[in-house]
Amino acid sequence: MKKSTFPIRVFSNRDEDSKILEMMNNIFLYRRGYISKVPKNEDVVFIFSGGLDSSITLDMIINEWGVNVFPLFVRRSARATKFEEESVRFFVDFYQKKYPGRMQNLEVVEIEVPPLPFKKYPEVDRLKKLGHPMRNAVLQSLGVQYAQKLRATVSPKLNTVLTATVGDDSFPHSSLQALRSVNLGVCIDTGDWGWQVTSPLVDVVYEGRPLFKKDLIGYAIKHNLPLDKTRTCIEGGEKPDGTCPECLCRLRAFEAAGVIDPLDYQNQ
Repeated sequence: MKKSTFPIRVFSNRDEDSKILEMMNNIFLYRRGYISKVPKNEDVVFIFSGGLDSSITLDMIINEWGVNVFPLFVRRSARATKFEEESVRFFVDFYQKKYPGRMQNLEVVEIEVPPLPFKKYPEVDRLKKLGHPMRNAVLQSLGVQYAQKLRATVSPKLNTVLTATVGDDSFPHSSLQALRSVNLGVCIDTGDWGWQVTSPLVDVVYEGRPLFKKDLIGYAIKHNLPLDKTRTCIEGGEKPDGTCPECLCRLRAFEAAGVIDPLDYQNQ
C-alpha cells in the first residue's frame, strides 16, 4: 500500500487525510453492511455537557428522531464543572417536561478526565492547540459502559451512544474520523458490531450534515429553547468570561446566525 503524503502530526482535523475515514467506513460496510443508522424511536445514551451544542442537540434528536434519551454527565474535575452540571440538570428537567417519557433521569459519574496530575506539564498551550489527549475517547467509553449497564438492566436493545461534536470543532479528537475510530474500537473490544458511537451533528451518513453552531442557534430560536441556561465557558467563574476559546467560538456563531447571545459576559 502506498504511504500517505500527509504529515505524521496534524493540529486540526481539517488537515487529516480523508482516506483514513474512507478506510474505516469500508470496514463497517464490510463487517455489518452499514456505516451508521439513525436510531429512530430507539433508546440512546447521550453524553451531556450542558454546553450550547449538547443542550440544543438533545431537543433535535428527541423532536426529529423520537429517541428515548438516557443522559450521562461526567464530573471530570474541569474548572467549570459546577456550572456545567447546573446547566445539565436544568435541561434534563426542561426536556422531561417538554417530552414526557423521552428523557430519563440523569446519570452522573465522577472521574478526572484526564487525572489532575496529568494536566500539569510544561506544554501550557496544548489545551488551545489540541485539547487533552484522549479526552473525548474516555468520555465516549464511559458512555458505552453506561449503555452496557442499561442493556443488562432496562434496555437490552440499546446500542447507540451519542455526543454533540459539531462542525465547528477542529481538534483532531473532535473529528468524524476520531468518532469512527472509537466506534471501531468499541466493536472490536466488545465483539459486538452493533454498537454506534457518533454525533448526530457531523456524521455525514445522516442527511444534511455536518451542522454548525450557527445552525443549532437557528434551530434553538425557532423552537424557543432557553439559550441563556447553557454553559459554554471553560473558566471557573459564575459569569462566562467572554475571552476563553469556547466563549469566542460561541460569540462568533451567534454573530454568524444574526442573533444576540443572551449571556451576560464579564468582558463584553
